[in-house]
Amino acid sequence: MAAFAVDPGKKGEGAELRGPLFLEASPEDRGKRIDVWLSEKTGLSRSGVQKILKQGGVTLAPSGERPKPSY
Repeated sequence: MAAFAVDPGKKGEGAELRGPLFLEASPEDRGKRIDVWLSEKTGLSRSGVQKILKQGGVTLAPSGERPKPSY
């Protein structure tokens, strides 16, 4: 499993995040690109999620790593 934090200060196209999101991936999510997975979980467009990722608005826990959209 992996945990992710999405910073609401990093906006993507049409992003309407109102506060930090803390999401946890399940074993069934294994192998999915992070941009696809976050789009499914947040309802944001994939391009919006990619923009947030490129701006460093997503953090992997516990490492603090900032993933690329293809992670």
